[in-house]
Amino acid sequence: MTDHDKTPVQSHSGPAATPAPLEVSIPISLGELLDKVSILEIKSERITQPERLVNVHHELALLNAARDATLGPLSAEIASLAQQLKAVNERIWDAEEVVHGEDHATLSDAAFLRQARIAFEQNDSRARLKRKINDLTGSAVVEEKSYPNFGEEG
Repeated sequence: MTDHDKTPVQSHSGPAATPAPLEVSIPISLGELLDKVSILEIKSERITQPERLVNVHHELALLNAARDATLGPLSAEIASLAQQLKAVNERIWDAEEVVHGEDHATLSDAAFLRQARIAFEQNDSRARLKRKINDLTGSAVVEEKSYPNFGEEG
């Protein structure tokens, strides 16, 4: 009898077994980690559906634990950049909420463009903050932007 023969045969007649939760570990930059944490903090403050909050709180706890295990307490400079990152993500959230909100069908083109411009500009600010965090911490992983003049002031 081979090992293959010892493998139990699963019945297809019963209910499907719930698979174990899948957790993928990948290297990411500290800027990306702090960005994800800030977005989850915003979600935990703004999402009201309890079933969704369970997932948000679970992921936030996992990412906070990863951050703390990697860094311990944040330096004052990194903590300040993380707060700035959260503020930028709140502005992006607000702009996207207008565009995707209940009244999005009645949104004028000018109002839509105004909110889209805010989200666009804030996304650039977000990328710059993440890059600054990565540069300060010597991150092994760094997100690169490919459009001309990104990161240049002015």
